[in-house]
Amino acid sequence: MMSLTQLQTNALAWAGEQPDLRAVVLVGSQAREDQPADAYADVDLVLFVLDPAVYAASAEWLATIGPLWLAVPNRTGRGDPEWLALFAGGYKVDFVFTSIQAGETLQQALAAFLEQWADPRAVAALPDTFARYDAADLRRALLATLDLLDWLAAETATLWSYPYPTTGQQATLAWLRTLLGL
Repeated sequence: MMSLTQLQTNALAWAGEQPDLRAVVLVGSQAREDQPADAYADVDLVLFVLDPAVYAASAEWLATIGPLWLAVPNRTGRGDPEWLALFAGGYKVDFVFTSIQAGETLQQALAAFLEQWADPRAVAALPDTFARYDAADLRRALLATLDLLDWLAAETATLWSYPYPTTGQQATLAWLRTLLGL
């Protein structure tokens, strides 16, 4: 029986043979390093291609990756075509195909992808979290990053009905400002 590792290796080998495929990004629970996925977690792949419709038209290509039990065509919330594939051994892989324009860099495609699914406030705050290589700008970017993480964490805690450690956060920020001489 094929292992999940072999299935992933086969998927990457197949991807390497596709002339219009520019990048494959592993997302979801299999991409986490802090809390690895369990044995039953599916694999979520985002494939950046010139023409997603080519891959949406037929599931035949899935059989080249491994013994295919079931393939279901779908669309993501943003309208990208995807295949929900179940391979022998019970391994589920979601293949999402998103468009990348000829000449477009992966960085540009990922930025467009981010802007479509991320909170607009976070997208607007992100540029301030990057710094040039001087002490004053590093301090500024650090504080911008802390501000961004603070409201994201507080809002997430509220949404999930978790207590947010406001006092601890404020004390930490005050301590950091003292260290930075602000």
